[in-house]
Amino acid sequence: MAINIKGKKKRWNGMDLFFVLIIAAVIAAAVFVIGNMNKSQQSAKTESITIEYTVEFRQVNNSALGTVKEGDIVRDPDNKRNIGTVISVQSVPYSKITYNPNDGSVYMAENPDVSDLVITIRAEATHSDSGYYVNDARFLVGRATNIWSPGFAGSGYCINIREID
Repeated sequence: MAINIKGKKKRWNGMDLFFVLIIAAVIAAAVFVIGNMNKSQQSAKTESITIEYTVEFRQVNNSALGTVKEGDIVRDPDNKRNIGTVISVQSVPYSKITYNPNDGSVYMAENPDVSDLVITIRAEATHSDSGYYVNDARFLVGRATNIWSPGFAGSGYCINIREID
């Protein structure tokens, strides 16, 4: 009678794979829960600050100049939330540098039909490493910004942000 001293070879089966997947799912859930706890602790640390940001709209038709006024509440058209109150509106005649090929001169040419519109808005925001946030809308100097108010909608660039004490 022969005795097999070598042990039986173990083969992977469906139950082994099931247990490995369950363990991986538990580890992934633990990482997710711990990650969200850190985010909630960080968001609790952020405090609300008052900012004033300025948005410049280039080549606005002169017929739209009186449509946005001080005191208007502006909204972000993407998420439909308030992003502040207008505190200042300025318009400047639009001008651009033009080259005259006949004599080689460069001069400033004004277009009487359009103007540059500069709107300053005050809002409550939070600050992080990636910018200022007003109701989930992110603001950075140089970043395109969309605003909507009664009678006016436009896309411009944020040219200034300052914190108010």
